[in-house]
Amino acid sequence: MARLFAASLSLALLPGLASAQVATGDIAVTGLSDQQFSILDPVSGNSIPYPLANLIGPGVSDWTQCIRWDPDHPNDFYVGGNGFIGRLTITGVGTSNYQLITNQVGIVTEVSIDVDGSLVCIDSTADQVIRVDPNNGAITPITSGAQPWGTEANCGVLNPTNGDIWVGSNKSLYRIVGGVGTPVLYSSGWSSGGSAYCSGVAVDGLTGEVYISVLTAELVARVEPNGSLTNLAPPHSVKQPNGLAFDQNGDLVVCGGWNLLNTVDRVPRTGGNPTPLGQISGQFFLASGITVVLDTCPGDADSYGQGCAGTGGFTPSLTFTGCAAPGEAVSIDIAGGLGGAPSVLFFGIGQAAIPMGAGCTLNVFPLLAPTISFPLFGSGAGDGTMTLPGIMPAGTSGLSFTMQLFVADGTSPIGASSTNGVKVTIG
Repeated sequence: MARLFAASLSLALLPGLASAQVATGDIAVTGLSDQQFSILDPVSGNSIPYPLANLIGPGVSDWTQCIRWDPDHPNDFYVGGNGFIGRLTITGVGTSNYQLITNQVGIVTEVSIDVDGSLVCIDSTADQVIRVDPNNGAITPITSGAQPWGTEANCGVLNPTNGDIWVGSNKSLYRIVGGVGTPVLYSSGWSSGGSAYCSGVAVDGLTGEVYISVLTAELVARVEPNGSLTNLAPPHSVKQPNGLAFDQNGDLVVCGGWNLLNTVDRVPRTGGNPTPLGQISGQFFLASGITVVLDTCPGDADSYGQGCAGTGGFTPSLTFTGCAAPGEAVSIDIAGGLGGAPSVLFFGIGQAAIPMGAGCTLNVFPLLAPTISFPLFGSGAGDGTMTLPGIMPAGTSGLSFTMQLFVADGTSPIGASSTNGVKVTIG
């Protein structure tokens, strides 16, 4: 079995196959636009625009209002807006495919995903909560008739842990316990004058804590059990907050902007000043929806051991990118080797540190066959790189393997430099 697995793995990782398009921590933002949405890298602050078209049907589009990452399909997002709900699939840097789910809705200002995969949405034209089947677009009302929020339902979220649905309106937040029954007022009175629309709601499924953004009052706050608000960021420090979501660290990211800047800020969950993460380029009007790509992968990949230096004192590195689960797009990435030199990637079933001389070690043992041989791109010391993208083979859940790369290098006492080891456990 181990030899068959190694063979299927090496074939699956041949260059030229599709690799993952979104990464853990990426922030997707809609911006009241019928032409594009953007994905922001919170580390670099760079945003990449993705064109949109035909959102309602062939040749017909309108503004997007909200977006939600689909953890069951990590390159997909649900998007809702004026007269539509659809699915976006990221196919490359700046490219995506769009599939309409339904155009039998009003202005959809929020989309959540239930445990059964159905969508719980706020229809702000009908001022109702609806459930949508993402496979056929069938719509089932969750609320009907006159509602306590009147004609001002503006945002909301589902807590899939207990089924609670939260609906935000002007100066008020309502709770539908278990997703059934009459909405109950939970918090209100956030401003003494003018409008103070709840523009975003986020709920921690583990603790039950509720967080909101309030647009014109410029608040980002935690809603306490008694309905009072505790500001997380100083009032007005986040300009025109118009949506919020949890990031991979449990903090809040907030989209909005002042004078149409379409900014994204991180607000510490424990409270404090906001940290600007970047600005969304090319959006129209005001950023309106935000979602974060989280790490839900059942597998794992860990680096261990030491590499062995080659020409110029450079030690090549080996990393594994993507989700280690059957059918998922992944890549093996090499950097820091001798550019243009032949290299061999070895696979094993265990971690090791077997001395090879001159401080170098074999980090994988027992070894598996076959190996993968290829020259590194680049030229010269430390410039050698290679990325091997591929798809994790089917039927491999529960297996684990190790790997290490050796690069031919005449300056090394053993005739090669080597990388650290990487252990991959397939979920």
